[in-house]
Amino acid sequence: MPKYRAVLFYQNIVDSQPALRWAGYRKQTALGWRFEPLDMVTDAQQAAFEAGIKFGSLYHQFAGTPVSPASTRSLEAAMAESIENQPFCESVTVEIDDESVADAIGHENGYTELTGSLMTVEMRISYDGVTARTRMEMEDGYPLMKLLAVDD
Repeated sequence: MPKYRAVLFYQNIVDSQPALRWAGYRKQTALGWRFEPLDMVTDAQQAAFEAGIKFGSLYHQFAGTPVSPASTRSLEAAMAESIENQPFCESVTVEIDDESVADAIGHENGYTELTGSLMTVEMRISYDGVTARTRMEMEDGYPLMKLLAVDD
């Protein structure tokens, strides 16, 4: 059975910011690895890809961060501002539920760890005139990142 490896090619095209320009995969054959290109990436696909990168960055950077009802606003701002630094990011809104945070505190030290169940996140990513709107929310006990719309 042949082995496959995904290949992504980035090219600096907008203000020296990396952009996914094409993708493909490498297939292992008896003669070695052979590149099989996929179709060119559209601006809408690029905007959706950029949104996914930002969500992965936000969630995995901040999950587990100590949070208390007194620190939710500052943590929301830090999360949003850090992700807004990334290329193509127009806006990020993070809302941490104070009551859920208070309910999750299970010891006398007054804080809990940030999880997806404690927050809602929305992002707007714009790439070459295409805007991707996204949202992270709980679904069946799991934080899902959703692509709400892609507008030209």
